[in-house]
Amino acid sequence: MPTFTGGELALHRYLAANTKYPAEAVRAGLSGTVVMQFIIDEQGRVLNPVVVKSSNPAFNAEATRLVWLMPWWNPGREQGQPVRVRCTLPIVFSFKRAS
Repeated sequence: MPTFTGGELALHRYLAANTKYPAEAVRAGLSGTVVMQFIIDEQGRVLNPVVVKSSNPAFNAEATRLVWLMPWWNPGREQGQPVRVRCTLPIVFSFKRAS
Protein backbone atom coordinates (compact mmCIF):
# COMPACT_ATOMS: atom_id res chain seq x y z
CA MET A 1 0.00 0.00 0.00
CA PRO A 2 1.14 3.58 -0.61
CA THR A 3 2.22 5.62 2.40
CA PHE A 4 2.06 9.35 2.95
CA THR A 5 5.57 10.80 3.01
CA GLY A 6 6.46 11.03 6.70
CA GLY A 7 3.81 8.51 7.77
CA GLU A 8 0.32 8.72 9.22
CA LEU A 9 1.21 11.40 11.76
CA ALA A 10 2.54 13.59 8.93
CA LEU A 11 -0.74 13.06 7.05
CA HIS A 12 -2.74 14.23 10.08
CA ARG A 13 -0.46 17.24 10.46
CA TYR A 14 -0.85 18.08 6.76
CA LEU A 15 -4.64 17.96 7.03
CA ALA A 16 -4.70 20.02 10.24
CA ALA A 17 -2.35 22.67 8.86
CA ASN A 18 -4.00 23.03 5.45
CA THR A 19 -7.72 22.70 6.11
CA LYS A 20 -9.71 25.88 5.50
CA TYR A 21 -13.03 25.35 7.24
CA PRO A 22 -15.78 26.41 4.82
CA ALA A 23 -17.41 29.71 5.88
CA GLU A 24 -20.89 28.26 5.35
CA ALA A 25 -20.06 25.42 7.75
CA VAL A 26 -18.64 27.83 10.35
CA ARG A 27 -21.81 29.98 10.23
CA ALA A 28 -24.01 26.90 10.67
CA GLY A 29 -21.73 25.24 13.26
CA LEU A 30 -21.43 22.12 11.10
CA SER A 31 -19.14 19.13 11.60
CA GLY A 32 -18.88 16.13 9.32
CA THR A 33 -16.79 13.63 7.42
CA VAL A 34 -16.02 13.34 3.72
CA VAL A 35 -14.70 10.03 2.42
CA MET A 36 -12.38 10.56 -0.53
CA GLN A 37 -11.06 8.00 -2.99
CA PHE A 38 -8.06 8.64 -5.20
CA ILE A 39 -5.26 6.84 -7.02
CA ILE A 40 -1.62 6.94 -6.02
CA ASP A 41 0.29 6.24 -9.23
CA GLU A 42 3.63 4.49 -9.72
CA GLN A 43 5.54 7.72 -9.00
CA GLY A 44 3.48 8.59 -5.91
CA ARG A 45 1.29 11.29 -7.47
CA VAL A 46 -2.33 11.75 -6.40
CA LEU A 47 -4.79 11.25 -9.29
CA ASN A 48 -8.56 11.40 -9.74
CA PRO A 49 -9.83 12.38 -6.28
CA VAL A 50 -13.55 11.69 -5.91
CA VAL A 51 -15.98 12.20 -3.03
CA VAL A 52 -17.52 8.77 -2.33
CA LYS A 53 -19.43 9.66 0.85
CA SER A 54 -20.25 12.93 2.51
CA SER A 55 -22.15 13.95 5.61
CA ASN A 56 -22.58 17.49 4.27
CA PRO A 57 -21.93 18.93 0.79
CA ALA A 58 -20.43 22.06 2.37
CA PHE A 59 -17.22 20.08 2.98
CA ASN A 60 -16.82 18.37 -0.42
CA ALA A 61 -14.87 21.09 -2.25
CA GLU A 62 -12.45 21.56 0.66
CA ALA A 63 -11.81 17.82 1.01
CA THR A 64 -11.14 17.59 -2.73
CA ARG A 65 -8.78 20.58 -2.58
CA LEU A 66 -6.86 19.01 0.31
CA VAL A 67 -6.35 15.78 -1.61
CA TRP A 68 -5.27 17.56 -4.82
CA LEU A 69 -2.67 19.59 -2.92
CA MET A 70 -1.11 16.64 -1.07
CA PRO A 71 2.59 16.12 -1.55
CA TRP A 72 3.63 13.00 -3.46
CA TRP A 73 3.25 9.74 -1.58
CA ASN A 74 5.54 6.72 -1.43
CA PRO A 75 3.96 4.47 -4.07
CA GLY A 76 2.56 1.04 -3.37
CA ARG A 77 4.66 -1.91 -4.45
CA GLU A 78 3.90 -5.37 -5.71
CA GLN A 79 6.79 -7.82 -6.00
CA GLY A 80 9.17 -4.90 -5.59
CA GLN A 81 7.71 -2.87 -8.45
CA PRO A 82 5.75 0.37 -7.96
CA VAL A 83 2.05 0.03 -8.84
CA ARG A 84 -1.07 2.18 -8.98
CA VAL A 85 -3.27 1.80 -5.91
CA ARG A 86 -6.74 3.16 -5.16
CA CYS A 87 -6.82 4.70 -1.67
CA THR A 88 -9.71 5.71 0.55
CA LEU A 89 -9.28 8.51 3.08
CA PRO A 90 -11.87 9.91 5.49
CA ILE A 91 -11.39 13.62 6.16
CA VAL A 92 -13.04 14.79 9.37
CA PHE A 93 -14.26 18.36 9.81
CA SER A 94 -14.79 19.03 13.50
CA PHE A 95 -16.38 22.32 14.48
CA LYS A 96 -15.57 23.69 17.93
CA ARG A 97 -17.15 26.90 19.14
CA ALA A 98 -14.85 29.38 20.80
CA SER A 99 -15.52 29.67 24.54
